[in-house]
Amino acid sequence: MEDEVSGVENQVGGFMREIKEEFKANHELVVSKLRDNATEVSTLKTILSKQGNILEILANMVAILEGTKKSASKGIVAAKKAAALLADVKVPASDSRPPKRKLDFAELTEDDMTILYLIWQRGIGSPFAFYHHKGLVMLGKETSKCLDLLFWPPTGMRFDGDELAVAVFIFAAGMEESERLVDDEHCDGSRKRLLSLQPGQQLFDNVINLVVGMCTHHKDASMSWWLPTTFSIYIPMHIGRHWYLMIVDIWEQKLIYLDSLKSNDAEETDRRKKQMKDVAKYLGMLVRTCSFWKNKVAHPPLISEFDPEEAITGQQDPGLMDCGVWVCQWMLSCHKWLDYDIEPIDASTRMRIATQLVSGPHNSLAETITEKAVKFWNAEMVRNYKEEAAGGAVTKGPRRSTSPSI
Repeated sequence: MEDEVSGVENQVGGFMREIKEEFKANHELVVSKLRDNATEVSTLKTILSKQGNILEILANMVAILEGTKKSASKGIVAAKKAAALLADVKVPASDSRPPKRKLDFAELTEDDMTILYLIWQRGIGSPFAFYHHKGLVMLGKETSKCLDLLFWPPTGMRFDGDELAVAVFIFAAGMEESERLVDDEHCDGSRKRLLSLQPGQQLFDNVINLVVGMCTHHKDASMSWWLPTTFSIYIPMHIGRHWYLMIVDIWEQKLIYLDSLKSNDAEETDRRKKQMKDVAKYLGMLVRTCSFWKNKVAHPPLISEFDPEEAITGQQDPGLMDCGVWVCQWMLSCHKWLDYDIEPIDASTRMRIATQLVSGPHNSLAETITEKAVKFWNAEMVRNYKEEAAGGAVTKGPRRSTSPSI
């Protein structure tokens, strides 16, 4: 029996070395080899399933045979332990098959993990296991077309690190809308709210609040205000289903009026500016009563006396519901560039805000969500591989897309 087990070990080792060399030489040959040896692979899996710790031992042995561990002596020890466990195991009939397991993106099976190593990108839009991508930067057009997304990544948009997987995880069809993607104590950061960032959708006020939380992430938890000479207050304004932004510039003593869809109706414009003055009045009352003025070093500004000033900005397409996205982008950009005339909003802007909200350092769930996103991506690639191997229909393009850039 010992000689037979030794023969099994040698066959496994030889098989793995052969597969490794063929993988380097020809990817298609590797796939063919695995399919031709389906019976042997099935038999080996059944043997492994009947022994509690043999999987770990054999995995270590295979890793050594593949050259991923340095010490050859460890391979000998692992082989002896595997032989001892295999000695009393009866090999099942060749027609036996291991039980199938439902694919779940949170936990791939051993077979699925093997398949992942066979999925390499062969062209723009083709499937690939996420960490097989060789570059740190991915483009939207590289997104595998086998995915089913509600919002397709714009073709020329750049994604760093894991951002593309996160974007796919946010906007994948059929996902649980109530799943919390952004941790915020003041508002709902669920997928349902972030889905309003799809082009053509009216933005939920929760998203604007989440952006505010992201912008103030590094502020003191006590909400104390420290006023440098360039201090400004950003206040999203909402009137008649329309969003615009008021910036209270303390140094210049102005109320900056930023509106992506200015009205041609003078009365409507006056109504928006009056709303700004009303908010400034109450803000002035708040500032005058704040404790940071008690040192008598400075006098509180009379914000209610500041005059509104219209800034020169680009204007949105009146037929699109982009006003809330413009407000978000102003809050994210103006304090960096001191320029209110930002680039026009498009699908990339919406997706960028979504990925920043989920992946940013302000989100305590960022690491967990990113890990789930990569697992989801890989599980979808495995699903596509299995469908293609079974002769099923494989998606060759986005099944649906709300992005006009596609």
